[in-house]
Amino acid sequence: MATVDTPTLAWPVSISDGTYSVVEADSLEAVTQSVSRICQLELGELPDFPNLGLPSFELRSTRPSPGELQQLIESQEPRAAVTVNRVPQTDQGLEGLDIAVGLAGEAS
Repeated sequence: MATVDTPTLAWPVSISDGTYSVVEADSLEAVTQSVSRICQLELGELPDFPNLGLPSFELRSTRPSPGELQQLIESQEPRAAVTVNRVPQTDQGLEGLDIAVGLAGEAS
């Protein structure tokens, strides 16, 4: 296992050999895990972090654009540079999203 100089808890939280799994803080892995948490949470779902997550889009007459989602995610995770693309899901007739995560300030 690689040495972690500045550890932060891995997401999802897990225990391996009696210790919490960690990743290097500010690494691509840590930022990607943070973006994943943002996308899984509804805005206001966590009382201690009411501004974390995405708003509910269920009652909107239009879907958010990929650019709108990108801005929402990057405003909550400034270490991330994200690209959001729509992906057709033909087996269920639903449309999905592909969210690519990089580190802000780094060339892609």
